[in-house]
Amino acid sequence: MMSNGGRSEAAATQPSVHTVRDLLRRFRLDAGLTQEELAVRAGVSTRTVSDLERGIRATPQAGPAALIADALDLSGAAREEWFAAVRDQRLPRSPIPRVPGSYALPPEPPPILGREADLLAVETALASGDRLITLLGPGGVGKTRLAIALALRHQSEEPGSVVWVGLETLTSVDAVLPAIARACRAREGGASRIVERIAEAIADRPLLMIIDNAEHLLAMAPEILAVLTSAPELSMVVTSREALRVAKERIIPIDPLPLPHLGSAEDRLRANPAVALYLRALGDAHGPAASGEAILREASEVVHLVDGVPLAIELAAAQAANLPPETIGKMLETAGLAALAQGRRDGPGRFLTMDAAIAWSLERLPADAARLLRHLGVFHGGFTTDAVGHLTSALGIPEVLRQLPALVNAQIIQRQPTGEASRLRLLEPIRMFAREELQRSGELPATREAHAAWYLGWANAQIPTLNGRDPLPALDAIERDLPNLRAAVALRIEQGRASSTLPVLCGLSRFFDVRGYRSEHRTMLDAAIASAGDGPTGEMLEGVFWSGYNSVILGDDSAITTAMLRLQDYAAVTGHAEWSARADFLQWGRVGSTPDGSSSALLRRGLDELGDDRSSHLAVMMRVLYGIDLHERGEAAEAALQLEVACTTIAAEGRALDLPVPLARLGLALLDLGREDEALPLFIESLQIAARLELAGIAMFPLLGLARVGARSTDRAQQEMAATAL
Repeated sequence: MMSNGGRSEAAATQPSVHTVRDLLRRFRLDAGLTQEELAVRAGVSTRTVSDLERGIRATPQAGPAALIADALDLSGAAREEWFAAVRDQRLPRSPIPRVPGSYALPPEPPPILGREADLLAVETALASGDRLITLLGPGGVGKTRLAIALALRHQSEEPGSVVWVGLETLTSVDAVLPAIARACRAREGGASRIVERIAEAIADRPLLMIIDNAEHLLAMAPEILAVLTSAPELSMVVTSREALRVAKERIIPIDPLPLPHLGSAEDRLRANPAVALYLRALGDAHGPAASGEAILREASEVVHLVDGVPLAIELAAAQAANLPPETIGKMLETAGLAALAQGRRDGPGRFLTMDAAIAWSLERLPADAARLLRHLGVFHGGFTTDAVGHLTSALGIPEVLRQLPALVNAQIIQRQPTGEASRLRLLEPIRMFAREELQRSGELPATREAHAAWYLGWANAQIPTLNGRDPLPALDAIERDLPNLRAAVALRIEQGRASSTLPVLCGLSRFFDVRGYRSEHRTMLDAAIASAGDGPTGEMLEGVFWSGYNSVILGDDSAITTAMLRLQDYAAVTGHAEWSARADFLQWGRVGSTPDGSSSALLRRGLDELGDDRSSHLAVMMRVLYGIDLHERGEAAEAALQLEVACTTIAAEGRALDLPVPLARLGLALLDLGREDEALPLFIESLQIAARLELAGIAMFPLLGLARVGARSTDRAQQEMAATAL
């Protein structure tokens, strides 16, 4: 094997080869390694090396590129040539399959200004093999906007190559890994193997994961490293106000925008990104008239006074919605400088400027507007005008609601691009500042209580729609306000009143189930059950059942057994057969379908315990499982009878979320009976419902049925349908 120095010298004297394919083969042969030996050294798959050398994969992701370079002992000119090829020859790869909600990026903000060097620094770090990069800077400096720009660039070059994980609405380190798992669309399961499931979902696909707003959850660093270690093709970019302080973390500081020289020529002032940002924000308020030399000079003074912090620049420009823009600088000089010195004393210098800039902006508000904004700090992840109206009424200050339009017009409150015109949000630094002001005023406890009361009542009002014929609006609404609902439940847990949340949490079970929040739902339920004491109330037993149901889906046998035994004990104490039937339901979930028929007998017993009440939700659920169990044991005729009864009952009740699975399973049973013509419309109806309600996981059942119909058919259209389904 040639020495490292010899290989570097050879690379320097040979003509440059600009493709990863040729470079890799040349360096590998120089090193005297086979593809398999290089793969072992680098810790990547042999297929990765083979695909690169055959040109099937144009270029590796940054992490594997660095591993390969290290395994080949590349240095000097050879190493530079390798990473130049990796960086310059990046071509779009085959798209990763996308489904609605997968790898979703935040809405695209206005183009960033003055961050070209920062973007290049991140790209270079990724290309040189840094797999954990932290964009470090104060609140409002533009870290998230920079991360979005990076994500959009990668996404345009390699569709499906970016996973976005926003942490701003999470309140616990325990929620970080489940959030990453959902973003990667990992299969659900218990918490013990969640890192393995994330790695399985990522597989060997090159991905860039962006974790946004990490500063309040820095204890997550070991979990982040575990995910990174388990997925060699994964790179991470984290935005935070504080470093993770872990090994191999590459920190890229994100500073405020560069400031112009106050005496610069007009064209140089316009080219300055801080001035350009101010003018763009000013133009939003005043239109094209907000230009000219006088405004340009004013802009250069303002950006100096707020130290080039982007959010502070936008806040200053936003005041021009109510004030002549030429007075902004004078106001900052007279009143603003004092405010700029009154920020927090427990943060870095730039953070002093950020809080002071927010304080200056808000101190110019009328008293009622400032009070309203202070109370808005209790919301998480956005809010509706209805929620604000309830909050102000509950606190006895309904008059401050009139200030809401003024705060929106001043761009202190932003409209959310959700399609819901009344949905608003605060930028996170402003929300945090408002909440701190609320705490200092002594009003935080009462505001949190009013907030929790509204969202628990609001969520309860969603339950009928959730269980009706058109549940999608409720599903989407609950998901949008899940951060607020989390905060409401967390307050009740703090107060020792979590049992009061049981009716809502049980009523929302189908939301948590179909939207993939089962683990979080179980945690909430268990806290509420613990708060309920020992008395076997109906609400508490309902909570035990749904916690057990989540455990069935998550495959947690120990938790299933615990819930099952509690229900059996309470059934014995209360004499209510319903709880015994629910225990049978959970027991079937633990053992599944058995060849000897014992599982069917278990479900049959549960149905008998419920008596003739065929329309209760539990009875219908058990009948569906009974039909599935019979079908899986080869009793298609009896299975079809049971499933048809269940479908008829569900359709009559209008429970759309519960209909796609039994429809598809009924179709599969009819197929086994040779009744393809009856099965086909059932598969189509099931798939239409699943598509309309965005139930991607449930769609596999009707798709399987459509494929089987087409495989048996001589009709070309049905055969093509089968191919499409597969």
